[in-house]
Amino acid sequence: MTEWQVVSIVALGAVVFLDQWPAVQSMISRPIAVGPVVGWILGAPADGVLWGAVFEATLLAIQPVGAARYPDAALAGLLGTTAAITGMQSEVYPAAWAVAVAAGAGWVGEVVGRIQRRWNAHTATAVRDRVSEGSLGAPARGIAVALSRGAALGALQAAAGLVLVMAGTRLLAG
Repeated sequence: MTEWQVVSIVALGAVVFLDQWPAVQSMISRPIAVGPVVGWILGAPADGVLWGAVFEATLLAIQPVGAARYPDAALAGLLGTTAAITGMQSEVYPAAWAVAVAAGAGWVGEVVGRIQRRWNAHTATAVRDRVSEGSLGAPARGIAVALSRGAALGALQAAAGLVLVMAGTRLLAG
């Protein structure tokens, strides 16, 4: 994997993490959309479409309604598709590897999402206190902090997951 591909996938991780929040919501965070982008980055757009559709189908029935916990579909699609394509390129049968990566990434992403929501609640409380003290710029700063933190968390998850995917693929390839 080239440096450009690594940087692109990490940046895509930041974008898809933000897309799941009320910041963007362009739906690129869905596996059916993120899979082809990952495929294009890795030079296998048709495989990206295929794996994006596979992960979308597995996560389609899970709806983020109420207080339900649900896996992070964006991270699952991003890293699962990456594992599938790099596995195929390394002559490793990728299906079991890709599904395992997607399941793990979905769970980790859900945990990180809960942490992000807690941080945002603390940020909102701090913003409310600053506004009551007369700081009219506090909401904009609070939003900037929350978005920056979200992008950083998305990039960090993608980078850590990418390291694990590359190491696991090498291990499986022998």
